[in-house]
Amino acid sequence: MPTELETMKHAKEYIDKLANGIDPFTDKPVPDGDIINNVKLSRCFFYISGILEKVIENGGEVAKPQVTESVRPHKRGSVVITDEARAKFRCFINEVSLSTFTDMINKHIDSDVSVKLKGSAIADWLTVIGMLTEETLPNGKLKEIPTENGISEGIRLNEYFTPGGFPRYAIMLSPAAQQFVLDNIDAIAEMNSLPREKRNRLRLRSQTKCVRSLLPRRNSLRQRI
Repeated sequence: MPTELETMKHAKEYIDKLANGIDPFTDKPVPDGDIINNVKLSRCFFYISGILEKVIENGGEVAKPQVTESVRPHKRGSVVITDEARAKFRCFINEVSLSTFTDMINKHIDSDVSVKLKGSAIADWLTVIGMLTEETLPNGKLKEIPTENGISEGIRLNEYFTPGGFPRYAIMLSPAAQQFVLDNIDAIAEMNSLPREKRNRLRLRSQTKCVRSLLPRRNSLRQRI
């Protein structure tokens, strides 16, 4: 008979698959119009998965473990966000670039127990939930641009030129968009730990589906979990 901890791990596997639009019984993607693909449900699944992971790491105990002098080794590629770091995260009063906001987060993450959060992980997560999409440039390269849902949340594309006249692009986050990222930082940390290949598959899947059918109406994403 499985232990409670084993049951939690099994439940997390189911939740992770549901969060990524996968039928946990068949391991196949669910149809585009399936309720499981609703972005609000997906966010809930990612949130629950993050909670379960913390409980599992604590040996199945819900109570917060006692703080000791020893540092628990982190998993390879894992972003560990402590309560102390979380309390120091702050939104800028003005719009900032995605890279600048990522730097702020990494400034407060303990490098002894955690790897750095990558800006690409934030961008990948925003793409998967339909806030960003990709556009092909004349030279064949891809650039990320905000969708209508992303724009309504306060995400903007900043286009500028280098001193040499080369075009550059930067994703900009308003204070509201910055808060949205912080509200979902655990799900983004989970995305950061995924192999590049799996993240690419998730991005591709979000691009090839009819994204509009997976998203709520404009501005409804402001309703936090």
